[in-house]
Amino acid sequence: MMSGFHKSDWSVDMSQNYDFKTLSPVEFEALCVDLAAAELGLPFETFAEGRDWGIDGRHEQDGSRIIVQVKHYRNSSWANLENAAKEESKKLTNLTPSRYIFITSQPLNPQQKDRLKACLNHPSVSVGDIWGQTELNALLQKHGDVERRHIKLWIQSAPVLRDLLNSHIVAASEATLHDIKRTLKTFVPTRAVGRAKTILDNFHVLIISGPPGAGKTTLSEALAAEYLHEGWAVVSIFNPEEGFKALDPAAKQIFLFDDFLGNIGLESSLSGTEEGRLVKFFSRVRFEADKRLILTSRSYFLQTARMKSEALDDDRVRLTDLVLDLSAYSRRERALILYNHLYHSDIDNKAVRALIDRGCIGPIIDHPNYMPRLIEWMTDHPHVRDIAPSNYPSAFMATLKNPDKIWEKAFAAHISQTARAFLFCLFVSGNFGGITGYGVPFDQLEPFFDQALEGFKLALVGRVGGSAFEDTIREINSSFVTVHDGRLNFINPSLQDFLSRKIRDSKVLAVLLEASRSYQTTMRIWSFARHMPAEEAGDLASIVISSIKSGALSGEERVDIFFDFIEDILSKKNDRSLIAYLRRRVWRHLWWNAPDLPAFISRLRQQRRPNIRDTDAYARLLSRDVFRFLKGYPSLDDLGQLAENLTEHPISYSDAFNEVFADVATYAIESLTPADREQASAFKAEDWLADIGKIENYLPLAVEEKKQELFSFIEGYNQYRRNRESDYRYGPATLDWPNLGGVDFSPAQVAQLFSTLKGDEDK
Repeated sequence: MMSGFHKSDWSVDMSQNYDFKTLSPVEFEALCVDLAAAELGLPFETFAEGRDWGIDGRHEQDGSRIIVQVKHYRNSSWANLENAAKEESKKLTNLTPSRYIFITSQPLNPQQKDRLKACLNHPSVSVGDIWGQTELNALLQKHGDVERRHIKLWIQSAPVLRDLLNSHIVAASEATLHDIKRTLKTFVPTRAVGRAKTILDNFHVLIISGPPGAGKTTLSEALAAEYLHEGWAVVSIFNPEEGFKALDPAAKQIFLFDDFLGNIGLESSLSGTEEGRLVKFFSRVRFEADKRLILTSRSYFLQTARMKSEALDDDRVRLTDLVLDLSAYSRRERALILYNHLYHSDIDNKAVRALIDRGCIGPIIDHPNYMPRLIEWMTDHPHVRDIAPSNYPSAFMATLKNPDKIWEKAFAAHISQTARAFLFCLFVSGNFGGITGYGVPFDQLEPFFDQALEGFKLALVGRVGGSAFEDTIREINSSFVTVHDGRLNFINPSLQDFLSRKIRDSKVLAVLLEASRSYQTTMRIWSFARHMPAEEAGDLASIVISSIKSGALSGEERVDIFFDFIEDILSKKNDRSLIAYLRRRVWRHLWWNAPDLPAFISRLRQQRRPNIRDTDAYARLLSRDVFRFLKGYPSLDDLGQLAENLTEHPISYSDAFNEVFADVATYAIESLTPADREQASAFKAEDWLADIGKIENYLPLAVEEKKQELFSFIEGYNQYRRNRESDYRYGPATLDWPNLGGVDFSPAQVAQLFSTLKGDEDK
């Protein structure tokens, strides 16, 4: 699935009528001081979070002192604000400002402004310097650069959320919409945001990697929203091919490729073709001024892929890497993440007070297991509603000590056995690439689940008023899974982490293997079963062999992955009859990409496979298919891929094969015609030259004239671009993100910041 959306006029009209409820007091204070500085054209000092002694911003020059005081009062009444103004009046005598600007997020009418001036009762105060919600929105329209800098202000506005949903960055279900709103509400623009923007501006490609729960998806969403805000099209893709198909030379596009290296607990690797197309898409985006690509991956997947892939280990790819681990968050940032989650949460204020009064804030933000996902979980009311306020601090610390407890109790005690079986079935049934994952269709999961219920002896006889499948979805919807467009997905990636450990039980795996009716699902289950103790693994392998020989499994798998799977099964349980069965029927379950076959053919001929006989026969059959593919006059791209693989994995072919290859390649190359300058991109011509180079590394061709034509076109096009837009290589001006790094956030500053959460009067 591929989708894209953009709103080109946002860069012209991007101001909204904000109520500022998405901002915490700290964030609202920073916005107001920035607005005052922009409106007055003066620099203002700001101070550490916490009690400000009547000063949130200060400008002093030549004996003149201007003071800004900010009151957020998210849910407070007019009476609370009036009392706060009276309290501030007591401080004004000592502060002796020459001008005093009082700012609140509440809307104010003329009578209320007059009343606040009277409450403040100081000659430095004028009605014109009392700013409420209306004045703030007017100033934001006037100073758009301030609005743009404060991402938390606009990132959760209705148009941004709507356009993110239209972009299919998230599934448009109520549960997911709630999650994305909460994510953006509590988002903290950390140093990682600035670093990510720098990498995107310099290299156009960004790989965000890190452990589960580090905030990879949150960061990619925030970056996507910022680009969308500037008029870029946001395109969510699931493979490089979709990216190539979606490329629009006339549009500014940012591509999101979530979890691009695989899924939780599953052993996967890129094929040579996939790897080549991915790196080629990297290169294409990197040399386009109006294209960006953001990929996310768990750090251990990325490291494994780099060990296996020279292309992904290339220094040029490494330059685009941004690792999000604990060191990516300063102490101040960790404190603000926790603060924002507590501030916006619906949990009992007594629980928050207990957390602060018992001195847990410092240990939480300094804990080695601190991760934004754990903070989100422990500040989400549905997850902690059964915890008494007095027990909240100990429960919070226990969760950090043992993150598995997030799901353990709910899984073991809060849902039925049938629901637990359902979650296991869902886990091994599909691809879940973060919140952009496809999920599993109902019609795929339901028969598998019904079979598993029988295996677990949980099938209900004589059910009235619905199926077990429907009833179970109702039981766990919005708590464990989300439902959208007839597909099921996990509500949180941490649940997949939990299930990847919980499923390692031979009895559970045996039932799932017996219930599976597809090769894909069986291979996913086997990726866990193969790690069981030898005897148990052998018994589980017997179940797989029986399923294959009975013809119960459907679907197709890539030929090299399938052979490795069979070899692995037979290494646990030797069964010669399986080979005899596969010799007759295996081909209907296999697929392959002919340009990528040389690597596998070479492995069949060179690597001894003791459990699979007649590998030479399979190699000959596949070699003939490569020849047939070549005679079909494939594209230059496929010919380049085939030539590259034949160079790296030599296969003995006849002179006739090479003659056909030369003729087909020459025909494809001579047929190339660059489009006129207004429509074509020189990058396509560069791709053609790269493919020609791969073919010439394999066998000589007489195509120098065409190559020179392409070189001339590229140079002409580049000169045209340079004349049209001299700085096109550097992309748009970078966003001036807050520089939050290098701040030593002391225990006293932590205490001051969190003291504002102890009562509504300070909000």
